[in-house]
Amino acid sequence: MNSSTWGAVRTADVQLAGETAHAIPVQIIGDHSVGKVPSACTSGGFPATNTAADLGANGVLGVGNYLADCGPACAASGASNPGQYYECGPPEGCRVTAVDESNQVSHPVASFAADNNGVVLEFPAVTVETRSLTGTMRFGIGTQANNALGDAKVFTFDRLGFLTAKYRGASLPFSFVDSGSAVFYFPDQDIPTCTDFEGLYCPQSDLKRSVTMVGANGASHGIGFTVGNADELLTHPNSVFATVCSTSLLPGATDLIGPSSFDWGLPFYFGRTVFTAIEGKPTPGGAGPYVAYTP
Repeated sequence: MNSSTWGAVRTADVQLAGETAHAIPVQIIGDHSVGKVPSACTSGGFPATNTAADLGANGVLGVGNYLADCGPACAASGASNPGQYYECGPPEGCRVTAVDESNQVSHPVASFAADNNGVVLEFPAVTVETRSLTGTMRFGIGTQANNALGDAKVFTFDRLGFLTAKYRGASLPFSFVDSGSAVFYFPDQDIPTCTDFEGLYCPQSDLKRSVTMVGANGASHGIGFTVGNADELLTHPNSVFATVCSTSLLPGATDLIGPSSFDWGLPFYFGRTVFTAIEGKPTPGGAGPYVAYTP
């Protein structure tokens, strides 16, 4: 469910549905001309997905809430840099380097001439599982008749870019919504984990759970969901699962999602229209970053 990629950052024009982001930094996955993959990129235990076959797609859009994929952390020098960007060349080979936000891989929608303040994602509902699922992405928020915010509730982020989740009496202040996560990730020591799929939950029977999303602006809403048995579900000939869930601490990469996080992954989007506002961009719901949806 998680992987690493390696490849050079190049400048390209990105065209999406008739709109163009001109001369933006993009990663060319699988371009090894810059050097050998550093061991630090694979030490977390994640498989490398440097081909279209391994990735399961021709590319990743990266349409989150922020202009750059890493931001100030990767622009800093020293030990605080998370090591997502490397400079490669003799004699040292590839080494972690600081990269200004303007040169980091960037949000393509933010560079459009219009409809550039966010995206709207809409998927049909999935009760348990299905073979495949087709959704719709619309560019912009409140810029066209088909992307109006309407009565969607806005959930703003704190200064670090997080929401708060209230789950089973605990407050999880480093929580977030992420369409790039295949499942919900959250801590729950009362749910058994799987034998075959390490890190996933495997209750003996389906469990009903509820979590409350809380924004920095005080907006809150309870969200019900079901936790299924992943060992059983993942033997089925389907590729979309609404009830597969995972522990928050991932084997080999415990710094990715911590015990104070709830990650509302792709199943959160099933049956909802979700607005993702880009940082600093004005929208009818205020300036981004935020997520919004109709409860």
